[in-house]
Amino acid sequence: RRRLRAAVEAGVAAGSSGLHARRGAGALVGLKTIAVAVDMAKANGGPFDLHASAVRHGISDPNEPAGRNRKGLHDRVAPVAARILELGLLESDAAADAAAAAAAASLLPPLPPVDDPVWMDELARRVVTDTRWRPTTELFPPHDLLRAAVELCRHVVPDIGAACDRCGISLEKCGVSTASTLRQMRDRIRGLCLLEVPPEELLTPPPPDDVSHRALLASLRLRLTQRAITTAPDAANLAVAFDVHARDVPLKVAAVRRRHQLSGSRAKAIEKLVTQLAELETKQSLDAVLEADDIETVRSMAHTSGINVPSFKSAAFALVEEGASRPAAAVAEAGGASPSEVHAYASPEQLLRATNRLRADAGLEPVDEAFFSAPAAAEGDAAP
Repeated sequence: RRRLRAAVEAGVAAGSSGLHARRGAGALVGLKTIAVAVDMAKANGGPFDLHASAVRHGISDPNEPAGRNRKGLHDRVAPVAARILELGLLESDAAADAAAAAAAASLLPPLPPVDDPVWMDELARRVVTDTRWRPTTELFPPHDLLRAAVELCRHVVPDIGAACDRCGISLEKCGVSTASTLRQMRDRIRGLCLLEVPPEELLTPPPPDDVSHRALLASLRLRLTQRAITTAPDAANLAVAFDVHARDVPLKVAAVRRRHQLSGSRAKAIEKLVTQLAELETKQSLDAVLEADDIETVRSMAHTSGINVPSFKSAAFALVEEGASRPAAAVAEAGGASPSEVHAYASPEQLLRATNRLRADAGLEPVDEAFFSAPAAAEGDAAP
């Protein structure tokens, strides 16, 4: 079995001359089908429970009636089993078995500390998604299920039956949802990259989330926003990107520390934010914290002065250039419970200079305070 699996994974048994033969236009024999076919070939005409073997290798539902779809499964497996016997792939070869096992083991990531109850409890807290397992209670996924899910994550070609055997779980005796639950837990562990970082990272507390840090991230979010607030970067993605850029933390480690699921699209979004933060830092300090009300005021004043409403990014850039920001540490010293409770930083003079900076970018002359304090124009006239 190890020789066969190693040969299939390495692509040695490809094409019509090998086991992994094509069934049609681009379709290959599935590895689960191969696993059932190995069991059938071992029986070699003797007693063989096709349904039990299919359940063991994750093809059928354990509670599915034994006769359902049996003919289609038999027609799919029998030719593969015959080909295995024809090629003699089950003949004993201890040296080849040992070489295949060593090659497969060398490709596997190191085994995490599954015998450490503290580490396993933390893994359980991260994996909890089912309503039956809530992180606010003492009811967590059993450690044997977690071990099986970890085994599935480590193998390129997961074998649910083998993983359950190694962890003392019987798929035949378990309920209908066991195999599905293991797949969900496997996907959750992979999505959170929990096995792709050093084990101690799971026990590392998340970065501090005090008033100054929240204000800094809220300000950076506006400084990277274009026309509409709906285009603002995702707050969780921005927090991870800030750790990667400013604190020099690897992407996956930063995501694990912040309990952030890292899909392919999110990883790309975070990498884009890291690039944007680096570009912004070449022009202005990232530590400059702005108040959202000040940005909105400058946008409104610029529009009133006769130019199109500038983006959040442009208004924030102008305010920072005019010194209308504070360092993040000053926010903490102000004692505000949240960024929204910190008073506006910009003075009227700074707001006016920021507005005129935006007008200059549009090729217009500056205006003074009297422009905004003048009485409203008559209806139908150009608004001052």
